[in-house]
Amino acid sequence: MASLPVDITLNILSRLPVKSLVRSRCVCKSWNSLIRSPSFIKMHLNHWSNFPGVDVYNYADDCVPQLAMYDPEKSQHHDLDLPIDRPRGMNIEVIGSCNGVLCLSTYNEDNHDDSKIFLWNPFINELESLPESAYPVWRSIGFGWNDSAGGGLGEFKVVNINVTGKCPDKSSQVEVFSQRKNSWSQLGNTLPPACRNHHLGAQVYVQNFICWCPCVRTDPRYRYAMKAWLVLFDVSKEEFHEEELPDTMPGEDKYIAVLDGCLSVIAQSRQPEFKGYEVWVMKEFGSFHSWTKLYTIATSYDPCHRPLGFTSSRKLLFMRNFYIGLRFGSLTYLVLYDHTRDEFDSFSRRNRKGSFYKSRMVNHVASLVSPRAYREIPVA
Repeated sequence: MASLPVDITLNILSRLPVKSLVRSRCVCKSWNSLIRSPSFIKMHLNHWSNFPGVDVYNYADDCVPQLAMYDPEKSQHHDLDLPIDRPRGMNIEVIGSCNGVLCLSTYNEDNHDDSKIFLWNPFINELESLPESAYPVWRSIGFGWNDSAGGGLGEFKVVNINVTGKCPDKSSQVEVFSQRKNSWSQLGNTLPPACRNHHLGAQVYVQNFICWCPCVRTDPRYRYAMKAWLVLFDVSKEEFHEEELPDTMPGEDKYIAVLDGCLSVIAQSRQPEFKGYEVWVMKEFGSFHSWTKLYTIATSYDPCHRPLGFTSSRKLLFMRNFYIGLRFGSLTYLVLYDHTRDEFDSFSRRNRKGSFYKSRMVNHVASLVSPRAYREIPVA
């Protein structure tokens, strides 16, 4: 390949998987320099983003928190060897994934001060521990990418949200980590007042916005009827916004996800005429009138089902929980729902009691992006 023009060499190398490229860096100094260059990392990411990725989820087996990766094309999953020391009692949670980098949170339920946030690329095995934040790290965390950072360079951003006080005088403490500055900045009491009474839960990243599960509040415009809203955080402007959901969407529990690049809500219905979930998508991000119901999923109360999100193969991953009596407690495991066949498939992953509400899943793409240096990739 030494006689080939540079642009052709780049094009060929960009089509290789990450593991092959990591080995190729040892071929010679010129290849090492080329593969590590920001322009090549961007080219490689743009190419592989057009193909189905993998899915990363956290679960618990024999009371030990685990992180696993699922490859939908091969129908295979395996545990990840996480390079983080986890003392007894320490849990781990997947916050989000962006440009091939995972945001992870470790937390101790008995000592919130013993919690940390990490950025990790499992394909190149590079880990970055974020500086200690001013506020306790709990479970209201957001992760996204700011492609308009200073000088046109992109950077990862992490949002840490703490809510203190009692109703009706709750206040929020919001801080944002900038990868470019490698530090936290305080935004103050900026979380919308109505959202301070709700645990934000899981998040997704769509078109420069971190989006959290809906909160429900009374709306004086509609004679104080209960309305559901999404909570959005603009990563570039560092501002919160709210997005109203359609009245025709079921009013029970809602779960946020991404389907084919579109913001999605999986809404639970407990109405006598239908018990299960409705899958909705916002076909045009930011347009209220583009919300569309795609299909329904019939489920029962026993076992209980909780959606984690859509896999890279468009199947919906559920946590399923069976109650098997006072002596044995409950059994929780993962299942996949295939809309094309309207069937659930066993996922062969059993979880300990208590993980039903703590497991999360994110779509992930293999990349060369390093979590250690914000200049690694200027995404446009």
